[in-house]
Amino acid sequence: MVKISSIQRFALYIYFFSLAFEMFNIWGLGSAARFAGILYIASLLPTIWDFVTLKEIGKFLVPLFLLWTLLSLISGFYAYDNSINILDLTLLMNIFLFLVLINHERKEPKIILKGLLSYSIGIIILTVFYMLGIGIRVEIGRVTIFEENENVVGMKISICIVYLLIEMLENKLKLNRWRYLFLVPIPFLIKFMCDTGSRVATISLTLSITAAIFMIYKNHNSRKILIGFLVFILTLRFLFNYIVSQETLMNRFMETYMSGDLEGRNIIWQSVIGLIKENILFGVGETGYRLFCLKEFGDYASPHNVILEILAYTGIIGLFIYLKFIYHLIYSSYMSYKKELNLMPLLLLIPTFGFVLSGQALNVKIVWAIYALAASSILKSNRYRKKLLIIKMLDTKILKLRNENNE
Repeated sequence: MVKISSIQRFALYIYFFSLAFEMFNIWGLGSAARFAGILYIASLLPTIWDFVTLKEIGKFLVPLFLLWTLLSLISGFYAYDNSINILDLTLLMNIFLFLVLINHERKEPKIILKGLLSYSIGIIILTVFYMLGIGIRVEIGRVTIFEENENVVGMKISICIVYLLIEMLENKLKLNRWRYLFLVPIPFLIKFMCDTGSRVATISLTLSITAAIFMIYKNHNSRKILIGFLVFILTLRFLFNYIVSQETLMNRFMETYMSGDLEGRNIIWQSVIGLIKENILFGVGETGYRLFCLKEFGDYASPHNVILEILAYTGIIGLFIYLKFIYHLIYSSYMSYKKELNLMPLLLLIPTFGFVLSGQALNVKIVWAIYALAASSILKSNRYRKKLLIIKMLDTKILKLRNENNE
């Protein structure tokens, strides 16, 4: 008989794999990732209480539930006839998935890392489709696939590259020599990412690799330092050479530098900032923002910036709650790096901040998966701290017994 834990593990792998193909809308009912997420949650139901505990992770979940409650109340207050999104169920589902992923990691350490490997396999398959010309569309020199937003595709690829490089270096999954195969798809992934013309994806990847080069100084394993430097510097050089040869991407960088071109976002930002100033304390909720867009632009227009989005929805109060959550993620990841030289959580957060500053991170499920990895690093740090405490207590007890024997 198949164990329920094996079914749950398999459902998690399917969920992570589906995040690479989030653009697929199944029969118009929702994305592939949404259905995979529901399947994953359904697999947890027989033992659901094991996956909803807030022990040690309340500092992450309390701000999120406060933010969602505040957003719902404000959206309800500004509701109008035929208004939608009074209750943001997508955000609520992402928060719930964040919770159960952390607790799954608590039950099975490294399960999120294995899930990210499944996600990376999905991105590599997507890259094979790109190389074969399947589902490809080119518009103004920018490549997209299966009608997904170019920036989203680019950002997801950058996350995949960072994961493969760090796992190859750290070998957390104990793949040993097999992990060096992760280097094979890297050039093709970089080419695909650059061809999307995504500036934020390119910058995020460059920052992640640069940060990795500095961070591996902390590791005193000379072999790992040598391998890390060679891999990251060669990757950085290949990335730079390809960017220079990629006309569309270079033109987009030059336009941003010379004229501050932000693809029309600056026009939206100016209007949204005006709305924020008038409702600085609590915002206008999703309903009020949609009504504002209908009057101002004739249709819904995303600010493509989570900071502005939260300010518009929930004001300075909501932004404070959200930034408190982000602070705890960064702090936990940093402590994991400082105490255990764990690079992965901190480096994967860098591309997610690209989503925060130029996308819609609240709705992107791979972002929440990385948040879960960052938050769960506190569990390992706590286990590490308890282990040191036990060792210290045992040493003290042994020393005391020796002193008594000597007497």
